[in-house]
Amino acid sequence: MSDSTSSNTLSISASVLPKDCISNQSNHFGKYVKLNIGNHLFLTSFDTLTKEDTMFKAMFSGRMEVVQDGEGWVFIDRDGKHFNMILNYLRDGTLNLPDCIQTLNELLNEARFYCIQSLIELIEQHIRICARKTVGDVDACCKVIMLTSARELPNIVATYENRSLN
Repeated sequence: MSDSTSSNTLSISASVLPKDCISNQSNHFGKYVKLNIGNHLFLTSFDTLTKEDTMFKAMFSGRMEVVQDGEGWVFIDRDGKHFNMILNYLRDGTLNLPDCIQTLNELLNEARFYCIQSLIELIEQHIRICARKTVGDVDACCKVIMLTSARELPNIVATYENRSLN
């Protein structure tokens, strides 16, 4: 196997930490936690991950098993595409959400997976706001009227004049 091939592959020799190995009193992971989310690597503090009641708090309190790869990275089998936004939200409780409905739905799915209730509510609220904007945009569309004869023009003009007066 060539060197270029081996550098592009992820080698995981996973170990599962038993639930009783981790407790609220002693943090097996130390001050920082190395996360491997779908081969996206993140380093964050133990406090960031455990300050809200989320899946991470369950993982690191011993309520869930924790899978680590051979280098000690906590492995979570998810797409890491949006995890930087999730992690930033956990750090400071704020997030600049995009207006793209597809991205919002992807983020919502991730927030649900990680059981971050406050983020779920924030994203759902933003989706409702974006939906209202979209409805407003549709209402603001202009209509193009096609005339097939000159005799129709006075009737159409009169119809729209009456609408604007009401």
